[in-house]
Amino acid sequence: MKSFAPGVLERQRIPMSIVRAVGRLGEMKGRHALHGHTRVDALLALAAERPTARPLPHDGVPTPAYVSQLHGDLYDDAQAGERWRAGDGPTGMLAAAVQFRPPAASQVEELVAGLCAAYRGRVGDDRAELLLIVGAFVLDFLCVSPFDDGSFQAAWLLADSLLRDAGYDVTRYVALGSVVEETLPACGVAFEASAKGWDAAWHDLTPWWGYFLATLTRAHEELEARLEAMPQGRVLKSDAVRKAIEELPAPFSISDLEHACPDVSRPLIRRMMNELKGSRIRLLGRGPRARWERM
Repeated sequence: MKSFAPGVLERQRIPMSIVRAVGRLGEMKGRHALHGHTRVDALLALAAERPTARPLPHDGVPTPAYVSQLHGDLYDDAQAGERWRAGDGPTGMLAAAVQFRPPAASQVEELVAGLCAAYRGRVGDDRAELLLIVGAFVLDFLCVSPFDDGSFQAAWLLADSLLRDAGYDVTRYVALGSVVEETLPACGVAFEASAKGWDAAWHDLTPWWGYFLATLTRAHEELEARLEAMPQGRVLKSDAVRKAIEELPAPFSISDLEHACPDVSRPLIRRMMNELKGSRIRLLGRGPRARWERM
């Protein structure tokens, strides 16, 4: 793909503002890791508010099949959502504001496969800053515009998944897409600046990287604000669920946990069960009547 073509990343002149932004995000990542020990209940509650994200393939690299399935998750009719773009010309949320024409629809599937392969080749390169690699992936995805509708939303869902796999767990709690919606004009300006010359693989990634890193920074700030607004010093609901799991007669069901923890929501209970599955508890059977036991 164009951003991953030979020499494109290497010839980018990265300004100090981007270097500083990467460093600041590293600090935010570390601070968030601390929250994972001190604000467990609050983080679980926030995570329960978001739909469960489709996990990346086991090697952490998206495939065309994964991309189409992720896009299908946006729609009630998953099969309709998973179809590649059929028409030529600009599509989606940036079409009205940005003077950029994506590649022909006939090239889309091949280009998505090439983008996934290029990401695979770069993600294991210790010399490359992973945040910039993910940002380049998102830019190329938007340029390809692989779907007739929803390419923009799918791009940011992909960003969430790739960043989460890279240890930026903020996207478990704050969707980058929700941050982008608040800064669409700036997104359009950055995209148009970096898409210029993209067809010839002679484009400047730095405007887009600046916007991408600012968006991830905003997501961290939003998470901090939400955590600050949540009360502390009370009995953690997650601890109540853990206590019930230890005390309920086995085997037990999610309904049993709901009765034992009336102040805890079902989404939070389910989230806790998924967190503990395989280490503290195991699932017996499937379906709505499935039961669990301690390990």
